[in-house]
Amino acid sequence: MKYCTKCESQVSESDKFCSDCGQPTDQTSNDEVIKADLKVELTNTTTDKAFQAVSSSISSGKKAVKKGTKATTSFFSSTGFLVVLILGGVAGTAVYLENHKKEERAREAASDQRWFDNMMCSTKQARFRKNLKTEKEICVYTQYRANYNLYENPWIVTRSSCGLSYSELQHYQDWYKEGVSCAQIQDWYENEY
Repeated sequence: MKYCTKCESQVSESDKFCSDCGQPTDQTSNDEVIKADLKVELTNTTTDKAFQAVSSSISSGKKAVKKGTKATTSFFSSTGFLVVLILGGVAGTAVYLENHKKEERAREAASDQRWFDNMMCSTKQARFRKNLKTEKEICVYTQYRANYNLYENPWIVTRSSCGLSYSELQHYQDWYKEGVSCAQIQDWYENEY
């Protein structure tokens, strides 16, 4: 039986190295000893580097690559990406809601404007009715309104009912249209909406 010269563990005759400490036995050459020492040292160094990479990645919040020698994909950068994504969603929602409120206010303003214009038109028409002075004006106004939905051309019936000449008919047509029409308001609506 042989014993290791370094740790004094028992080694067999066929062993070239001590199984406990790696010390070469007497039978190995110098080259083999150097190779064995180098192999042990490289294994320990690589293992140490791997353990250091893993422990540093755990403490700093990074993920280690399989080889254990580099650390990639920072925990903080992935968290930062998530925060940016959430903030982007919140900002996008806020912009959408603000635009929706602006559109709603614009619709309300347009509705208020229509109401105002309708009131102005009704006031204009009421003033026109109140200012009817002659019997022909009253006849034209009432006959045209009465026949408006009954005939394709209510002016023909109004002319014969009120006894108007063609020149008088032309005058009363212009007079009536100017008095009751809210064409400016209607044109504005057609252009806006």
